[in-house]
Amino acid sequence: MASQDRTPLTAPARRRLLALLAATATAARFTARHRQVGLIFALAGLVLSFVPVVAIEATGLRKAVLAAQHLLVAAIVIPVFACTLPHRT
Repeated sequence: MASQDRTPLTAPARRRLLALLAATATAARFTARHRQVGLIFALAGLVLSFVPVVAIEATGLRKAVLAAQHLLVAAIVIPVFACTLPHRT
């Protein structure tokens, strides 16, 4: 694979990720159900990550592969994220 084929994390993607993390941290601090709110934010981020997949001009197969990659990453990241959310006592 040539180096120009790799897609780095773009600036807008980084901003969305930081906004999602900031919203989750705020929810964890100010709500009683911070774990549920954090998971809702994570799932909302997953749904929003499909917007660029739908919007790009690509073949159906390429869009399907991109969507599968998003689901695979979410299947790994969201459970790990859920385990890191603190329990309130």
